[in-house]
Amino acid sequence: MMHPSFVKTMPTKAWSRREASRFAGESIRTSSAPGYRPSPSPLGHILAMNNPREPFERLFDVFDDSFKRIAEREGFVFDPRTGHVGRALRLKDRPSKKGVFLDLKAHWMKSDPVDPEVVLSYGAWSQSGLPVLLKVLYEGKRSELMTCIDEKLRLAASEVKMISEELIQREGRSLEDLLREAISGAQ
Repeated sequence: MMHPSFVKTMPTKAWSRREASRFAGESIRTSSAPGYRPSPSPLGHILAMNNPREPFERLFDVFDDSFKRIAEREGFVFDPRTGHVGRALRLKDRPSKKGVFLDLKAHWMKSDPVDPEVVLSYGAWSQSGLPVLLKVLYEGKRSELMTCIDEKLRLAASEVKMISEELIQREGRSLEDLLREAISGAQ
């Protein structure tokens, strides 16, 4: 038997797909939205989106071929960072952990959905996790990075491979340094 409060909220007319999805709490995405991908849905141009972050994740798809090419050429593993907004190249089987990362500059909810600000950087850290050595190679619009991504990735891959454990220990930042920088940057 249905709960009485549910019966009161049920409509008396037939619902369109959009109305039904609103009632169910889904988001609907149409062909004008960033990151649109055609659906095999019988309605064609309407696609239910369960993850509101997905259009931002799709903005990074244009970089996949470059990341894969550099990963293969330089001995890295391509990481599409499934479930996150960004891409990465990672060196595996090393005493220190190293990688190249492409991320949004701001949280995805505060970013431009068409041409967001992105950051391309590399990092290296010892087995213990600290200290961390970070370097930003590019900070700017996604559209501008698209014109020079191969060059920047090649540079980042060659530089991060040259980082030694001694360099990490000497020039890396501790947890206290990172926290202090985060606090001063937030003010």
